[in-house]
Amino acid sequence: MSGFITGMPLRVRLVAASTLLVVLGLVISGLVAASTLRGYLVQRVDEQLSEASSRFSGPGFGGPPGDADNGAGFDRGGPSPFYAAFLSADGTVESVRVPELGPARSAPQVPHLTGAQVHARDGRPFTVAAATGAGQWRAVAVPEASGSGRVVV
Repeated sequence: MSGFITGMPLRVRLVAASTLLVVLGLVISGLVAASTLRGYLVQRVDEQLSEASSRFSGPGFGGPPGDADNGAGFDRGGPSPFYAAFLSADGTVESVRVPELGPARSAPQVPHLTGAQVHARDGRPFTVAAATGAGQWRAVAVPEASGSGRVVV
């Protein structure tokens, strides 16, 4: 094989080496760009989750149906792109608010979280699996303002 390379004209070897370097550079820059973009997008979603969690954990959100507008959600800030699960004090799902905006997809697999586990997460976003399929969701768990339960957004 080395006899084959040394037998090629110099300009063919230079073109082959240049092409190889260009391809290598494109592959490396593509990997770096994809990794950087993924990190930026995850950070952006995490910031949106943190902001939304404060809205969902405040007074007037969640709880069982039967609120002032009979579950219409007008007292809860209108349509939302977020999935929110309201957990009882023991960590079981009491009620769910599904996204009213955006494409329909599988719901997240809401983890059973005790008060201590929510406190240990300290409002940091984490990844959960989709209930069906192979998708993933970013989530954040925070205590409700009333202190009686928790919200996973």
